[in-house]
Amino acid sequence: MAIITLTTDFGSTAGYVAQMKAVLLRRSPDSVLVDVTHDVPPQNITAAAIWLADTLPWFPSGSVHLAVIDPGVGTSRKILVGTFECPNQSGINDQHFIVGPDNGLFSLLNIVDAWHLDETAMRTVRDVSNTFHGRDLMAPAAAAIAGGIPLSELGERRIDPVRFTLPKPEHRSDATSGSTEIRGKVLYADSFGNLITNIHTADCPSGHTITDAWIDCPNESAPISVRPVATYGDATPGEMVALTGSGGRVEFAVCNGSAAQRLGLTAYGAEPESLPSVTLRLIGADEP
Repeated sequence: MAIITLTTDFGSTAGYVAQMKAVLLRRSPDSVLVDVTHDVPPQNITAAAIWLADTLPWFPSGSVHLAVIDPGVGTSRKILVGTFECPNQSGINDQHFIVGPDNGLFSLLNIVDAWHLDETAMRTVRDVSNTFHGRDLMAPAAAAIAGGIPLSELGERRIDPVRFTLPKPEHRSDATSGSTEIRGKVLYADSFGNLITNIHTADCPSGHTITDAWIDCPNESAPISVRPVATYGDATPGEMVALTGSGGRVEFAVCNGSAAQRLGLTAYGAEPESLPSVTLRLIGADEP
């Protein structure tokens, strides 16, 4: 029994997701369909790539992951079918399958094999919609993979998929104080209005603790000082804080509120250049 996950930016008020599921159930009736989310910020490939990288490795090996955040639908962009590997909770590498537009959506996954879908072979309806390849091409491909069809029978050729890289945080050490500053960037705002940054716990020196945090918003005259906390329970209602989220990334949030609204940003992400920069100050355990 195969697991097929679905990730889209379709929302829940229209029938698009149900139409994709109908195709999957017709072609792979024994599959278990799991909704990852259908509330990816519209057309936000960066946010989707982060959510996929954070979520997909939790599924069992052999799962098929169908993701449709596809602003280029109907153009010359290709559809990607492939595999990626990731360590499971026991440290053993699992292999998963992916289906989706080749637009950078899978940039943060360790892809080991990738093909461009032969769209003519996947045409299961008389007229493929120019605006809904998720239903007419990608869902049939995901069902075929769940049924054991080799990728080589679905693809035209092996390819290097489109990728993007996240901006890397900048480090600066102060030998006198023993402190380290890490400067990063907000990547997107989630549905709670939390501002998710590109600073990961792996970017922080071992044994160091975040003692100070600032967020530099384009519409503010000066950086805003924000208190670092370990959990939301350490904050007072309405207080803006910095903490590490469940995905290991530092985020800026307002307790019982929205940091995005507080700073005048949309909850579903602004243009990257208009999103705030952030700075963290860390001190080692043996430093004052």
